[in-house]
Amino acid sequence: MKNQKYNIGADVGGTHISSALVDMYSGKVLNESLREVKIDSSGSMEHITGALRTVLQMTVAGQEHPVESVGIAMPGPFDYIGGISLIKGVHKFDAIYGLDLKQIVRESVPARRIVFENDAVCFALGEHYAGASKGTERSLTITLGTGFGSTFLTDGTAQTSGNGVPDGGFLYNQPFGNSIADDYFSTRWFTGQWKEAAGVDIAGVKEIAELAMLKNMTALQIFENFTDNLSEFIAPWLKRFEPEILVLGGSIARSSSLFMDHLKEKLSSKGIFQTVSTCRLWEQAPVIGAAMNAGTGK
Repeated sequence: MKNQKYNIGADVGGTHISSALVDMYSGKVLNESLREVKIDSSGSMEHITGALRTVLQMTVAGQEHPVESVGIAMPGPFDYIGGISLIKGVHKFDAIYGLDLKQIVRESVPARRIVFENDAVCFALGEHYAGASKGTERSLTITLGTGFGSTFLTDGTAQTSGNGVPDGGFLYNQPFGNSIADDYFSTRWFTGQWKEAAGVDIAGVKEIAELAMLKNMTALQIFENFTDNLSEFIAPWLKRFEPEILVLGGSIARSSSLFMDHLKEKLSSKGIFQTVSTCRLWEQAPVIGAAMNAGTGK
């Protein structure tokens, strides 16, 4: 029987915190350890830290596997080395601004190391170690949802500068169209386009996708325009960075059947033939990435 080594991976999101034991040899989640606790990110310090303590303790409860390290995927701005949240003024996690979360984790579970990392980076690392980009040296992972996230990876290390990499590795703030990329590759673009075309509000991308599947012409046109925009924006970065694969994650990527073929065709017409794929791990990706990152010593 092979040796076993497990780390805890946790993902702190706006509506819930997920946590699990992750096999450091395979990058797979130990399913019976996977736990989730719902949170209100605009809630009190006690509410948020209590949820974090609870989900971590639930993950290790009844488990005989010793835990070496804990990795936490956390949105920014955040002091990832110190474990201190710097988020304020955005109506989420305001209550834990300046709080030493590393100490909270240390008090919750026994572990040799506690490592925080950006949630978008952890998502990409999860796909690198156990998902769509496994076995590649260079990958670009983008998350399309409430916002537009990006991670440029080389040999499992996030790149924040260098050839073909924007400052900080961020694409969301790059100029595009009449403003920046985040305004075009996020949920609010879809809902805004629907409101402009149909004259009524709609809940989100899922609802527009359902209408597109029913051949609603407005919905289909919105997805076509989105794909045209995405191919136009991402093509220069693919040419500069030259990743082996472009991985798409986030809630919008769940509707990839409506735009993936068109995206590949548009990129091919621009002379770009890298592999394009949706992620494989979805919600488990940042949990796995956080755990694996905590074990690499990076």
